[in-house]
Amino acid sequence: MRHSEIAAEVESIIDFAGVRDHIDFPVKKYSSGMYLRLGFSIAAHLDPDILLLDEMLAVGDATFQEKCLNRIDELREAGHTIVFITHDLAALTRLCDRALLVENGKLVMSGSPRKIIDEYLTMGFANQELSDTLEAPTERLAECRRISFIPGDSNETVRTGYPMIARPDYHASKVLANVEFKISIYWPSGYLCSELATATDSHITLHPGLGTVEFYCPVLPFQPGLYRVDVSRIQ
Repeated sequence: MRHSEIAAEVESIIDFAGVRDHIDFPVKKYSSGMYLRLGFSIAAHLDPDILLLDEMLAVGDATFQEKCLNRIDELREAGHTIVFITHDLAALTRLCDRALLVENGKLVMSGSPRKIIDEYLTMGFANQELSDTLEAPTERLAECRRISFIPGDSNETVRTGYPMIARPDYHASKVLANVEFKISIYWPSGYLCSELATATDSHITLHPGLGTVEFYCPVLPFQPGLYRVDVSRIQ
């Protein structure tokens, strides 16, 4: 950037990065987050033809990340080319028109973000190793035998934005009083997306044998994809 360009943009760069209180400190004193925020702010004000962003949204708080997303949207609308390297699937869906799936430096496939995300999640599940070092308890007071997700309206399948019923089937070996049930839903990466839980004052009592609990979700907020589901009982 020419000195005149820097002079014209420097205040905007500082404000965007949120480092005004530290702008006179030596950069070597910056945290990695501050350094990357300032770096992105400079790059975003360069008016580049091609902008490369590598895991940019991994730093900063939610407010700064939203500013980054809005700035990227502005650059896209202005016709700039953006190459966005990320594991943030939500940001990928929002920002990208085309996605490339790369593993060990080799191109696996390319296509729409939705198609690539589905393949990426499928690969994650396939590569997940299940530990067999833990021994199962000899007797379980209660265990989940199956969990079903069914439409909560007239739809034939569970759909984003529509009602859904989650129905875990369990087996209890004895009477259990004051029981709570919780369903936790995760991305394959381990990020907790949502939880469904019975009310703490519901005072559910389980009797020996098979039983079912129903959770009604009026609007399913999840995007299509693969998720990991855990069911737990609290007493």
